[in-house]
Amino acid sequence: MLWELSFLKLIRGMKMVIRDNISGSEKLTLEALYYVKNNFSERFNFFEKIKRYKGEMPEVIKAVYLTLDMKGVDDVDSLIKKITDAKENAINNSSSIFKKDDVVTTISYSSMVEMAIKRNSDKIVGVNVLESRPMFEGRLLAKSLASNGINVRLFTDASIYHALKGSTMTLVGMDALLKDFSLLHKVGTFPLALASREFSVPFYSIGHSFKFYDKKIKLRRHSPSEICEKGVNFTCINYYFDITPSRFITAYITDLGIFTKNGFRDLLNYF
Repeated sequence: MLWELSFLKLIRGMKMVIRDNISGSEKLTLEALYYVKNNFSERFNFFEKIKRYKGEMPEVIKAVYLTLDMKGVDDVDSLIKKITDAKENAINNSSSIFKKDDVVTTISYSSMVEMAIKRNSDKIVGVNVLESRPMFEGRLLAKSLASNGINVRLFTDASIYHALKGSTMTLVGMDALLKDFSLLHKVGTFPLALASREFSVPFYSIGHSFKFYDKKIKLRRHSPSEICEKGVNFTCINYYFDITPSRFITAYITDLGIFTKNGFRDLLNYF
């Protein structure tokens, strides 16, 4: 009986990570590593599941992959510390991009964007958040920032034009920085970058070196039921991510420093 309860708890824990379609890659990476720490002998099976269901989140895949050669949970703790330290360093580095009376536009829910804004809130007069369909995680970011006394306005994803009017910067997270310096992030990021350039609004992405990824990414369709009712007589297309070419990105803010367009090639040393 105890074995059965333990097994059910293990399966539930695995499913929680795999089925979470709202949390960002940062939170899911740490959740995956804590799962490995508590179920160390299951890490090989877990890695196969992560590859299958979280293929658009390279940071999660990389982190769990690194545990395969580990000898014990102390090594997992060490990896968790390295990732959290890298995150902290990137957030600290973000302070130099903010200026007095900034109005920031963002999309989705990046915990690194959240912390960068909160720590620099004394320079920020407003944040415009695109709600990020289909799971609306941008609403969670809006609530979190507003609860910190920050002036927040929530927009539908199609309202990029209105969100960018009056903005002084666009700041988004990073699900992966690819080897051609393009950015994998929540769907809607690419049109946001296009519009930012049209409005002459600098476009920044914040992440850390554990998000650097040198393999190909296949963007897949997700459940049409998240955007359409059953029985409709048309095809429902539901993507979670898109890829923004590097030419639309002003700078990457990372734990290794801030890399502007002229310095993108220096990033190759860290892949």
